[in-house]
Amino acid sequence: MNLVVLMGRLVRDPETKDANGTQLCKFSIAVDRVKGEADFFNCTAFNKTAEFIGKHFVKGQRILISGRIQNSTYTKKDGSKGYSTDIIVNNAEFADSKKDVQLTEDEFISAAADEGLPFFE
Repeated sequence: MNLVVLMGRLVRDPETKDANGTQLCKFSIAVDRVKGEADFFNCTAFNKTAEFIGKHFVKGQRILISGRIQNSTYTKKDGSKGYSTDIIVNNAEFADSKKDVQLTEDEFISAAADEGLPFFE
């Protein structure tokens, strides 16, 4: 069974686009580890899930996602093979309280920086 559940903060605003009639949303999240370290995951959502994430989430906001891990290979510009591991998101939920979501962008960034998140330095 290929199932992953992660909670983390968006590293940047989600990028949403229409790809041949299918809504596509790409984003990255930072998931905390022990001692202030974090793992970074590239994520892709489609259709209604993509629309939801693109409309309701911004950089620095916490998100809870579930989906599956997908390995891919591609050819780099120099002709060598590249490998990537992505999370294909089936479901996304808010992980912040309503109060946190209602902060202004400056207040949110300030609060996140106070937590020592690496992408706010």
